[in-house]
Amino acid sequence: MTKEEDKNDKSDDGKDETEVKDVEIVVNSQTTEDKVVTPEDNTEEKKSRNKFKIKAVDPRQYTGPYINPWIRLVIYVVMIYFSGTLYLAWPGFQTLLYKAGAFEELCIGESDISKVSIGGDDYIDCGSRKAALNNLYTIAFSTHFLSTFLTGIVFDLIGPKYLYMISQLIQMITWVLIGSFPKKGVVLRIAFFLVGLSAESSIMPLMTISYYFPHYQSFIISIIGATRSLSFINPIMLSKIFENKIFSGKHLYIITLVYTVISNLTSFVMAAFILQKRFYKVTKSKHGSQLKYITSANITSGHSLSFFERFSSSHVSRTFDGEKTSLGKRTLMDITNRVYLLVTHPQFLEYVILVLVSSLYLSSVEFVSKSQRELLLCSDGSSAVDLFKYIHILTFAPCPFMGYLVDKIGPTFVLIILHSCCFFYYFFVSFDYYFLKILACIFYLFACSMFISHIYCYVTKKFNLKNFGRLVGFCFFSAGLFVIINVPLYNFMTKRSSTLDKQNIKIVTRIFIGYMGTGFVMCLILLYFTSKRKRPKHKQAQAQS
Repeated sequence: MTKEEDKNDKSDDGKDETEVKDVEIVVNSQTTEDKVVTPEDNTEEKKSRNKFKIKAVDPRQYTGPYINPWIRLVIYVVMIYFSGTLYLAWPGFQTLLYKAGAFEELCIGESDISKVSIGGDDYIDCGSRKAALNNLYTIAFSTHFLSTFLTGIVFDLIGPKYLYMISQLIQMITWVLIGSFPKKGVVLRIAFFLVGLSAESSIMPLMTISYYFPHYQSFIISIIGATRSLSFINPIMLSKIFENKIFSGKHLYIITLVYTVISNLTSFVMAAFILQKRFYKVTKSKHGSQLKYITSANITSGHSLSFFERFSSSHVSRTFDGEKTSLGKRTLMDITNRVYLLVTHPQFLEYVILVLVSSLYLSSVEFVSKSQRELLLCSDGSSAVDLFKYIHILTFAPCPFMGYLVDKIGPTFVLIILHSCCFFYYFFVSFDYYFLKILACIFYLFACSMFISHIYCYVTKKFNLKNFGRLVGFCFFSAGLFVIINVPLYNFMTKRSSTLDKQNIKIVTRIFIGYMGTGFVMCLILLYFTSKRKRPKHKQAQAQS
């Protein structure tokens, strides 16, 4: 398309108000490269944002079942609360597995034997058992992030309803395995692999709810993230019930079976009636109503190529139209052109920085959850672990406010806040003072508030994309690779002689302080690039006016 044709298209769009109204609501509300925005639209949007009135669109704009968007949001919140990423509430799982006797055989003949008190009873513990238990968390966490890229592809193939229902079936199987075979190390590893595999597939199908609230998508996503954090209370509640004297270590299956029936089976049934088989945007044109399929890629409107569309074979193949080249030469040229188009995309560097920033942040928060028993313990025996359990649950509280900030001032500023809070957590927890460890927990409350949601919010806001699932999924994939590094770091930190080696803890905390310092600097670079990209557009808009 020539520049002259492109200008004509834009002018035609501006003249026909009825067509503008029927255009699909764009997820990337801050990106204006490929949209025609009239002064009237800006005024109306500013008024609605200033009044903070969250308006939902007509549910008939999307495929049925047709339910009031607010009612659908409430139902989705209940489903997420029941079946969120519960493994992230690792302290609760630790209690369940300790009492059930998981990996207790590893302490036989060990020199660093200690005790863990659960419900007034002492249970054997040692460095090997501690590492084996926490590596289950790493298995779930790494699998969760490494498989998210695949989850987006499956979402596109089978739709939100069936993906969610399959995830609930997998989660029911994992609860049965954990409760029935808590002393079988191989079974536990398989179970937590399945936990990670099904984690994001129980959330991604419900993210479609944000489309019903076009001007506050980040805020709605943050509500979903807050509910995910609120669901962390469920494993804590289960552990408190299991601590009761009426349950022995052999009765874990009772706890897990009852919970999976109440939560996963209920969510499975609700999904069968509520979720869409396919999520379509119904658009109107001169030829009548048309269905436009919205994939995990969150397809948006626009003239220019999206970030990953430049890398697609369908686009690159146009380069060779009319050319007679050998298969080998064509393949080499095809690969070269794909790489060139991807690297020369104006948002390529921004995305690379986002991947690195998210990977450093997510791996740092992951290490907090698995190491809280060691990091929050003082040499005098005092510990902030019990406080951390409740702080971990309360991380849902700041999430909606963070989502509101994303809509108001942009996701980069929120990333800076998250990295700063995580930095101060590791900074204060490195000191052997009870008060400073409590202060570290308070910073963790904000550091973990947008734990996973920040990626969804940033990609939704900043990229004019056609492959949302791939963009988000690759961020998770990279973070999963970083998380694998946490395994030797944790094993190094938990090496004991007669007492826990505090020097090892200091070394590890300094590593993560360096992570967050590096991430903070990259966030500033990210802020510079995004602000620099906005300036020319602003000047161009003034010139046109």
